[in-house]
Amino acid sequence: MAKLFLILGTPGAGKSTVLKGIQGVEICNIGTELLEAYQKESRVIERDKLKAMEITGYADVMRLRKGVFERLVKRSGTILIDTHPSVKSGNAYVPGLSADDLKVLKDQIKAIIYIDAETKDIMKRRAKDNARNREQDSIDLLNQHKEINLAFTTDYAIYLGAPLFIIMNGSDLKETQEKVSEAIKEF
Repeated sequence: MAKLFLILGTPGAGKSTVLKGIQGVEICNIGTELLEAYQKESRVIERDKLKAMEITGYADVMRLRKGVFERLVKRSGTILIDTHPSVKSGNAYVPGLSADDLKVLKDQIKAIIYIDAETKDIMKRRAKDNARNREQDSIDLLNQHKEINLAFTTDYAIYLGAPLFIIMNGSDLKETQEKVSEAIKEF
């Protein structure tokens, strides 16, 4: 049986970058998994367009995401599930995990690790990220998204009965990676 950890954070906090330096684990990026699932169904979509689908095609996204989680819980090894607590789509915030997702993950998640960063650092990282179509929110909107994300994350932790680690991703990437590794080693 797999040891599963939810790794959550606001887009631009650097969670995917942090995870690249964690040794002895498998990383499952839910955005990438959803993109591959859409492609298997012969539907071509850009990764960053998934955000819009979270609203317009929510039932479809939920079906595919639940399938990913059902496969993950059957695997072995230590798996870090890289996803977002919420997805901002226009003026709405859509939960990153549905009730069905949480049912599949209940009693499977060892801990939730929320990777955060200072708002100004997230804004800088988003501006530099040429590989993705990142939001360029105002400071107030980004702070709102961070608050919403932490609220969703807390709810997930309560439902899953999983401890919540909050790790700040500052200027020392190695230090952040060590903190994440230490949290994982507790289990």
